[in-house]
Amino acid sequence: MGKFLIPIEFVFLAIAMTCYLWHRQNQERRRIEISIKQQTQRERFINQITQHIRQSLNLETVLNTTVAEVKTLLQVDRVLIYRIWQDGTGSAITESVNANYPSILGRTFSDEVFPVEYHQAYTKGKVRAINDIDQDDIEICLADFVKQFGVKSKLVVPILQHNRASSLDNESEFPYLWGLLITHQCAFTRPWQPWEVELMKQLANQVAIAIQQSELYEQLQQLNKDLENRVEKRTQQLAATNQSLRMEISERQKTEAALRHTNHTLQSLIAASPRGIFTLNLADQIQIWNPTAERIFGWTETEIIAHPELLTSNILLEDYQQFKQKVLSGMVSPSLELKCQKKDGSWIEIVLSAAPLLDSEENIAGLVAVVADITEQKRQAEQIRLLQSVVVNTNDAVVITEAEPIDDPGPRILYVNEAFTKITGYTAEEMLGKTPRVLQGPKTSRTELDRVRQAISQWQSVTVER
Repeated sequence: MGKFLIPIEFVFLAIAMTCYLWHRQNQERRRIEISIKQQTQRERFINQITQHIRQSLNLETVLNTTVAEVKTLLQVDRVLIYRIWQDGTGSAITESVNANYPSILGRTFSDEVFPVEYHQAYTKGKVRAINDIDQDDIEICLADFVKQFGVKSKLVVPILQHNRASSLDNESEFPYLWGLLITHQCAFTRPWQPWEVELMKQLANQVAIAIQQSELYEQLQQLNKDLENRVEKRTQQLAATNQSLRMEISERQKTEAALRHTNHTLQSLIAASPRGIFTLNLADQIQIWNPTAERIFGWTETEIIAHPELLTSNILLEDYQQFKQKVLSGMVSPSLELKCQKKDGSWIEIVLSAAPLLDSEENIAGLVAVVADITEQKRQAEQIRLLQSVVVNTNDAVVITEAEPIDDPGPRILYVNEAFTKITGYTAEEMLGKTPRVLQGPKTSRTELDRVRQAISQWQSVTVER
């Protein structure tokens, strides 16, 4: 078998091809490694920026952190956040810009700068990357507008928020354009890389989340402040109410103490009264029965409260009922004399006075009665009447004088009967106010007068003869 010989040219060619393929593979591997390293670095930067954004719930701090971090990461000349207001106007609310370029911060632009149709496009997630203001297909008015701020390239991504809408059937969310995250390159034109656009979109989403959290936090702070104000106001109201209640309680305690004192005084007066006092409701049930009433009628308080008919059944009923109706109807009646039977069966004569008893609503709830036992007075009055009849009709002269003075000028004469005037010849008018000494004469025995004087001074009776 013969040998097959390979030309040397083919050997060199194979070696060259192998070296070329190895070089290509090595370059691709290095490109992939660089790409992975750059991707990892970008992700690390995004995470760092996200952490910086999330470190605060203060909206101003969040926005300032965002523009500063984006400017550093992308190495651009200006980064700003453009806030869109409800009337269609907008303004730069946050900005980070190199010192040799004009500031846009705080300037407000009319809706002509950013028309409504642009709003709709950005609301749907549009991103606008302008590599060269002079070369890209952009509106002339927009190009002229941004050139006054030195802009040669710009990248714009929307910051979207969501409103919640509800209906009878479902609840849904719809996006609205809160603002724009904008980068400006002013020193030179710049072709924006896909990873830069993607990074800006991710950061805009993080800013949107931070804005929502910040607004919720501010709402929570306001709610807490409102709650604290309401709590403080309510606390003040409760303190004032508490103070008012304490004053009312104090006043009520004073009133109750005064009422207790008055009640105690009334109870003491009722208990110590020399008159019988009792109260009856409209059903003739006795509620108060003082010790004098017990002494007059003989029934104890326990007995009479349990059996009020013991009193009413032993009073001449017809006279009492008429008197009671007059009292309850408001007719003033000075008093009523009645005969009634005591517990022991004996009869006594009483004087009954009464007045309506009112409840807290000024309605008549019964009556209060005051009773005086006049049995002994009646007996004494009868005796006096009989004695007076005897004195007036006797044939003996009767003179009544004061007890004192025994010495000069002597007691005055208070009464002489008709027999006296007949025997002495003096009229009653002549004798009243005089002393019995007008009857003394030369023949009056001094010894007998001394006996009379001695007996009277010792409150003893005496009999003398002339």
